[in-house]
Amino acid sequence: MPHTDAKGQSTVAPILLVGLVMVVGSLSAPVFLDHVGQSSVGGPLADLEIETGNGKDIVINHRGGEPINTESVKIVVDDSTLTTLSDADTFDGNQNGRFSLGESVTHTADDEGVVKVAVVDKDTGKTVAHRTIMLSSISGN
Repeated sequence: MPHTDAKGQSTVAPILLVGLVMVVGSLSAPVFLDHVGQSSVGGPLADLEIETGNGKDIVINHRGGEPINTESVKIVVDDSTLTTLSDADTFDGNQNGRFSLGESVTHTADDEGVVKVAVVDKDTGKTVAHRTIMLSSISGN
């Protein structure tokens, strides 16, 4: 007479495997789904590079993503608003009210030393880009 336990073992493995997949999926889903759509809600989706020009100027370059309304985004240095993109000292682009790929803005800051620079959407309060940079005086001191 054949051993009947062999048939029961072949159905247990797939059931355990399905259960394991369901447990892993339910535990990891919130981590992955938390980021889906999060960046598209609110502020603009753009890749901005923040750097210094001549050691004193804050230069923001648009490296990719969607164009940004220059009136709705502000430049913040050490938690103090300096200006909007539209009011920056120099705008290198077509000045159509949109900050687009390949364009840059330059703003001369009164600050010196290590400063935190952020580009923030005024409507949502979301940070589009941020970086800590070193600013020096114009004379090099």
